[in-house]
Parts: sequence; structure tokens; C-alpha cells
Amino acid sequence: MTYGREMLLFRDECYFEDGLIVTIHRYMLTVQEMLALVGLAGCEHQPQAQKRIEDITAERENFYAARKVRVDMHTRATLPLLDFTFCNISDPLQLLQVQPVTGKPHVSRVLQPAVEPHFAQGVFLNQQSDPSRPQKEQRVIVRARNKQGDEEVYEFVENTKSRFGFLHDNKGGMENALDGLAGKLKTTYDATNVRISACGMVSTERLVPVLRRLVMNAIMTIRSLDLSGNNISVLSDLSLLPLQHLYLHQNNITDWAQVESRVCPLPLLSAVTLHGNPLAETDPHYWTSALSRLLRHPKRVVKLRQLDFVTLTLQDYNMAGAFELFETGNPKLLEAARGRKPGTNGLVP
Repeated sequence: MTYGREMLLFRDECYFEDGLIVTIHRYMLTVQEMLALVGLAGCEHQPQAQKRIEDITAERENFYAARKVRVDMHTRATLPLLDFTFCNISDPLQLLQVQPVTGKPHVSRVLQPAVEPHFAQGVFLNQQSDPSRPQKEQRVIVRARNKQGDEEVYEFVENTKSRFGFLHDNKGGMENALDGLAGKLKTTYDATNVRISACGMVSTERLVPVLRRLVMNAIMTIRSLDLSGNNISVLSDLSLLPLQHLYLHQNNITDWAQVESRVCPLPLLSAVTLHGNPLAETDPHYWTSALSRLLRHPKRVVKLRQLDFVTLTLQDYNMAGAFELFETGNPKLLEAARGRKPGTNGLVP
């Protein structure tokens, strides 16, 4: 099966067994194959063929331009801010109903298939082997040999959501409501920074499933999330997002357990704000306590650089290490601060 654009075609070679596709080999058509499709094979020196070769080359260069067509969570490319500041959003579901203040709409690029007629007529011999047919479940049969050399057959049955179930809210009615609103959504967005500030938000439950539907490739691209100026007291699991900056100041977080279970485990977090929350206002050792909790978590893989918009220094790391040693008897933070790995848990290579 050949598909793609006029100057950029791909071909899938499908191998069948008992009427079912078992292997697919996918490759990009070469320049010679592209010319052969339009009857220009062997005519490379003709002006028409030269012009087509130039167009094919330009299309391939555009396809391989990684910064334009690929998503890389490690690059520093920044997309325009998706901003909901001062919108009335008490629940994350309302993000699917409210027009943002600013945001870059996502433009879909759909490949147009160019199926060879003789291939299309002979492949799908019956309805069961037609991949375009809606399927309620998927059956995967694996044949393997055990340690004794005997062949065994394993059959796995999975529904359409089981493979990506971790992206879905599994609470039944909530999931239906979420999918219902997402189905009516006319615009999705491209963003690396999302700001939901001063919106009156009380709960962050279902925030990640909502962002996944609102922002394209959200679990790969959202590096900064601003939830400041709301009334949030309980945080949801944000670990699916590659967050580097998380702003939670001026909320209603009263329990350090929320910070330890939801904020500290974020492995890429380098900047966080917590000031203006009751736990920051009532704890006399807030600064050193927050630093030690953030730094000591075993999942941390990057250096913590900012707390409450203050750039951290070697003195701050030493104070956090001394506080950790005094409170828990653990010397690792202090050793890391005095060694070559200040700002980390001492486990980062």
C-alpha cells in the first residue's frame, strides 16, 4: 500500500497469514521509484524530471527537519503560552469549555493515502480482515517455545483503551463526561507553558486528562504549569507531564504530604513556588524544610535551581543539607552540597 503526499510517498508491504496481517515493512520510496510512478524513469536529465527531483528533495528536507515536525521534550524550543488567567474555572473540565486568553491553535497535517487500485481490490477478502472495520477488542496471538523446546501459543485480548489506559480517567461517569466535552472541542493547542492563574480553581482532579485532550502531545511538551492564585488544597498526580517549572504560590495547601507526594517526585523539576500557602506562612522553618524535602527525593534527576523565584546558592544547599541531617540523621544532602553535586539528592550521576 502506497500513501503520502505527491512528493513524499511511503509504502507498506504487508505479509499475511490466514487472512490476517502479521508483519508490515514500511519504507520511504526512493527518487527512482517516485519517478517510475509518473513515467519518468530513465529520463533524469530532462527538465521535467530535474524539476521533480528538486521538489522531491525539498519535500524530504522538510520532512526530516526535526525542529518542525518532531516532538522532543529535551529541546529548549518554546511554543506560545496557553493562558487562562482570570477565567472562571473552578474545575479542570471547564478548560474544555472556556476560550483561553491566548494560545496557538494546533493545525493538523493529514496524510492523503494513495492506494494502488489492484492492491486495494485483493487484500480485504472478507469483513473480518478489513482494518477499517470498527473493532471492540484486539486479539494478539504469540507463538513461542518454552525451555523444553515445546511450542506454546499465547492469546492476549485487549480493548481499545487498555494499551493507553494510564492516560485515561478510569472513574466511569467522569471519563464519559470528559470524552463528551472533548468530542465537542473545536480547537486544540500547541503549548509548552500553560497558565491557569487566578481562576478560582478548587480541585485539580482530572487536570492531566483534560490537558492531554486540550494540548497536542501534552505528555511530551508541557514543561511549565502555573496554578498560582487559586484555592487549591489537594493536588492531583502530575507525574505524566515533563514539568520543569511548577508554580503553586497563593493557594490553600496546608499539608506537607501534598508537597511530598505530588511535587517532590517530579524528576525534572528545577523551579517551584509554594509561598503564600498556609504551610509556608505557619512553618517557621519553611524555607529549609521545603528545600530538604524537594532535594532528597530519590526520583530527582536534575538540579533544583529556584524556590519561590529565588535562585538557590551553595549556601542554601548547605543549609538544606544541615537541616536534613538534624531532622532525619541523613547526611547525603550535606555531602552532595559540599561535594560536586550541589542541588541534587547526591544520586544523580
